[in-house]
Amino acid sequence: MMRKQDKQNEYIMSTLDELVPEDNELRLIEKHFDFEFIYEATKPLYSEIGRPSVDPVNIFKIELINILNGYNSIRKTIKEINLNVAYRWFLNIPFSEPVPHFSTISQLYRRKFEENEVYEQIFLNIMKQLREKGLINTKQIYIDGTHIKASANKKKFEEIEVEKDSHAFEDIILERLNETRINDGLREVTELKRETITRKISTTDPECGYFVKGEKEKQMAYVAQVVCDENGYALDCEVVPGNVHDSQSCRPVLERVLKEYDVSAVAADSGYKNGAIAQFILSYGALFFTSYTRPKGVKGYFKTNEFIYDEYYNQILCPNDKILKYRRTDTQGYKIFEANKNDCESCPFKSRCTTMEAKQVHLSVFHDILEYIEELRHTDYGKETYKKRKEKIERLFGDGKEKYGMRYTHLRGRNRVRNHILLTLGCMNLKKGARHLERLSNPSFNFAN
Repeated sequence: MMRKQDKQNEYIMSTLDELVPEDNELRLIEKHFDFEFIYEATKPLYSEIGRPSVDPVNIFKIELINILNGYNSIRKTIKEINLNVAYRWFLNIPFSEPVPHFSTISQLYRRKFEENEVYEQIFLNIMKQLREKGLINTKQIYIDGTHIKASANKKKFEEIEVEKDSHAFEDIILERLNETRINDGLREVTELKRETITRKISTTDPECGYFVKGEKEKQMAYVAQVVCDENGYALDCEVVPGNVHDSQSCRPVLERVLKEYDVSAVAADSGYKNGAIAQFILSYGALFFTSYTRPKGVKGYFKTNEFIYDEYYNQILCPNDKILKYRRTDTQGYKIFEANKNDCESCPFKSRCTTMEAKQVHLSVFHDILEYIEELRHTDYGKETYKKRKEKIERLFGDGKEKYGMRYTHLRGRNRVRNHILLTLGCMNLKKGARHLERLSNPSFNFAN
């Protein structure tokens, strides 16, 4: 017999706590993490007089609900809080009390939190709690950058001539470069030569950058440099314009993590395969694992790996078994080796080698470190660690973009975008940590949601 469900007006004699399931993710977060530190972090932002404000902890919790559920809109989040029992329980707002208006929350974000260090303090305190609970494992760490589409029209820009930014690792390059030049009796170099380049500056958000990478869509974007640990927790983040290369933007976040944590190895893709970066990481006592890169060279000509460097005699042997002698070290960090003109004139391979009278080979002053990194890549530990990179940092980016709104941003300004990304990563860490802790305390617990 077909049944038609009638509308019911039922009085429910239950508390909010009784209505929220035991396996609800917000219940698990509330159970395993403490948010009292937010009162101390936000205290300088509030006056001692005036009307009572919205609870600062609730402001953060509303943003957490917004991020973890992928709403990407405070207006929509407030609508859902009005109806959702679990949300009201998490915020300690009974149905008899109104939820704060979305405009109130938006103005609080804009006026009090977006332009200061509150978000960073929240992220750091979450990391502190995760460390105290033994969830962070930094034996191996993984670094990568992911682009975030900016809130800017890619067709609205100005092209201006600017001097290229100084190299992020210029101090390390100059130190290594000058060691060689002083031994050669050459003058010291105080700074690397900077080229003048043309940049597209957005007229909507001047702090973002024109992102161009392979077959990906060209767009105005930011790039988030993120480091994660062996368990997939985001350890730190730095946000830069989309036109800054990974090798240029990774130093601040790497430096903070390597100083703060005991790290045994760092894994990164080929974009970070750089002698200065390798030396920087090795100086902290950590190994550096990166990917294979194809030998460089003009098509149809000998590749760079076909010229063998003899470190003992400081010379290079060409494919025709002729010697290229060391001449000097230039001001950009390369040792110059040159062949004898007579050897090149009579060489049967000259058409595949050079169009010059005498072949020149430029070798990085970090050649020994790059060779060492290449040897590490072939070790069992290196292969195993690098293989896990896609399971850790790539997985984190995948979840962030598909579930938590990291694919694009509505915010403008590098500091605001970084604060939002830090908050997003902090919320992801909270959810992951709550489930991790619940699994440790109760292995048979069923995560139904």
